Amino acid sequence: MGKTPKSTHGYSRRQILKGFPLAIAGAVVFGIASKALSSTVRRRRQAAGLPEGSIFSPQKPPGDRL
Repeated sequence: MGKTPKSTHGYSRRQILKGFPLAIAGAVVFGIASKALSSTVRRRRQAAGLPEGSIFSPQKPPGDRL
């Protein structure tokens, strides 16, 4: 009878090691992209210009009270 071929349904150690630089580069790109997107979202969420003394304006820091 003939030999049965080995099933290769996993990754070899060499394939995993060759993929590490690509994974690290992908993580760096993902980090930069997420930081850029979060900064654009923060710019959009800035409060509207409110008149002085409005009840909707942010409270002054405690050190500014006189």
